[in-house]
Amino acid sequence: MESQLNPSFNFTKRHWLHLLAGGLLLLYSVVIFVTVKILLHKYYFLENGEIPDFALRYQLAGFLLISPYFFISLCYLGLYQKLMLQVVIYAGELLFKWVRNLLYAFSGMLLLRLIFHAG
Repeated sequence: MESQLNPSFNFTKRHWLHLLAGGLLLLYSVVIFVTVKILLHKYYFLENGEIPDFALRYQLAGFLLISPYFFISLCYLGLYQKLMLQVVIYAGELLFKWVRNLLYAFSGMLLLRLIFHAG
């Protein structure tokens, strides 16, 4: 989102660290897929037949990893909107309402995830 709101933003080596957790999960998923479906030719999940992605520990870890990015994005969008209202006359066109709506939808997804796994 920062690249949309900040024209001087450049993706640096430091930013790759933010992709590490997702990249490791993707690698793990590919290894499991190749092992189970291609090498073993079996169609089952892991251990006791449950999908590990729905396990509480995975959901909690995902929630804890994603939530800070959501709140940082909200703060960054608020700061951008305040700045645009002070600097530009046609700020209504630059407020990126679609980003706000996307963040609201994302907050709904986080809330549903929390409610679903709270019980």
